[in-house]
Amino acid sequence: MRIYLNLMWGYLQTDGNRSAEYAQKAVELSYRMNALNARVDALRILGLISYSGDDYETALDYFDQALHVTEQMKGDKRYKESDIDDNLSALYGSIANVYNMQDKAHLAIHYYQLAAPIFEKHHWMESTAILYYSIGELYGSMGNGEEAERTYLLAVAVAEASGDSLLIAMPHKGLAKLYLGSDLPKADESARICYNYYSRHAEEEREDYIVTLLVLARIQKKHYCDLDRAEALVEEALELMNDDVRSETVGDLYNACCELAMERK
Repeated sequence: MRIYLNLMWGYLQTDGNRSAEYAQKAVELSYRMNALNARVDALRILGLISYSGDDYETALDYFDQALHVTEQMKGDKRYKESDIDDNLSALYGSIANVYNMQDKAHLAIHYYQLAAPIFEKHHWMESTAILYYSIGELYGSMGNGEEAERTYLLAVAVAEASGDSLLIAMPHKGLAKLYLGSDLPKADESARICYNYYSRHAEEEREDYIVTLLVLARIQKKHYCDLDRAEALVEEALELMNDDVRSETVGDLYNACCELAMERK
């Protein structure tokens, strides 16, 4: 069993078919051994492989099976509470990611929220900060600015407690975009926090740096009426653009160029 589990994880990033093959072997062996935790692990791998292949319904089926087996682990003295919590939090997050990809924001938020108390109980600060950031992004995509702000601020609080600069920058990026339409001084404050981090990590965080530059450019245009500074920021964003940048961000970058051209008539 240990060999099957090691191989399925080892091949996960490089050979999905071989990873799935060993995961299936682990599932089959788990019935002979009554090894519930190993079965959950293998079912989750099969779900992740289906997810990576855009087969979302099959992924959800595997994750649901894994949740059912995790429920069977409760009351079984072989498994600690932390084993069960590890499984639940990972599965809730995986299911939420599937619903997120399917644009089912309400369901994604529901499963992220199921994971939140588990993360908080074990003081998993990094996971908690990312979770609240993800919920904030979903609320933002739904146009619910109030809930987006609330969960972004929760993410900021946890990230600051963790001391992780990237985790602090992520929700501030969401807040900067959110405040751009309602409170420019607050948008400026959050965007500058993002800039301090992303400008030092422009290569590895290219897209988030572009988003930050566009927010700052719009603040310069709207709040400070400094078109030259705004144009310099947009030009820097244009220089960073490559094929890995999502089309949504590319479109917003060209929109920013248009906005500047309109301002200059």
